[in-house]
Amino acid sequence: MQYYERTTTKQIAITTEMMDNAQQKNKLLQQQTWDNLKKDNPKDYLLRKFRNDYLGMLKQRLLKQSPFFKKDDKLYEHAK
Repeated sequence: MQYYERTTTKQIAITTEMMDNAQQKNKLLQQQTWDNLKKDNPKDYLLRKFRNDYLGMLKQRLLKQSPFFKKDDKLYEHAK
């Protein structure tokens, strides 16, 4: 399924290695962003961290109550 119009005829095969590298880079950049925010604006950091933690807890509670997810389901694992 294509969600956008292709602007080039080039094709690329996205490998699991490419995905893993992108995820590792993303995690590193997220951590750097949190660290920079903590250093540069501690009040904003605390508010955002609280919101992030709250949304994470809410997500877990909703997943536990959802009839659509089973604990052995890949979607459940991904949603954690």
